[in-house]
Amino acid sequence: MNGAGTAAVARRLEDLVDSVAALLEVECVGLLLRDSDDQMRTVTTSGAAAAALERAQAATGVGPGPDVQRAGIPVAVPDVLAVPDYAGLVPLVRGDGVRAVLSAPVVADDAVIGNLNAVDAWPHGWTDRQQAALQTFAALVADLLLLSAAGRGQDVAHLTDRLADLDGAAS
Repeated sequence: MNGAGTAAVARRLEDLVDSVAALLEVECVGLLLRDSDDQMRTVTTSGAAAAALERAQAATGVGPGPDVQRAGIPVAVPDVLAVPDYAGLVPLVRGDGVRAVLSAPVVADDAVIGNLNAVDAWPHGWTDRQQAALQTFAALVADLLLLSAAGRGQDVAHLTDRLADLDGAAS
């Protein structure tokens, strides 16, 4: 995929992430995907709180995103600062507007290739509709990636490499 093709996919993902944040009525949303070295990389975020969360999760290996990666199921957290297992995140996200987090797996070819995180600045529960919607959007991300990669004769991990390099956010 040439740079222009990768940039077009990146714009579609940015638009999708922005739309998710607006439709779920959350502060912001972040998208992490596995690259060709099996590392999680931030591909796009719609706000500073999501970017802070993604950096903290990458640095500590704990949080809703890593939990989704391990279990392959959505994780709804009313307040990440109140979860003992996420204590390593607290000093890295306190004051960044990261409290309630909803994370859904991005699944392609029966493998978890990433996660989509919705972030809010205040603690609260997540509705069944929000959870279902985020899972639907995560599936749309997977479909977009699979179609874009296949159309260019490459795998999703190599597409992720290029997308994360465009964003400049290795995790």
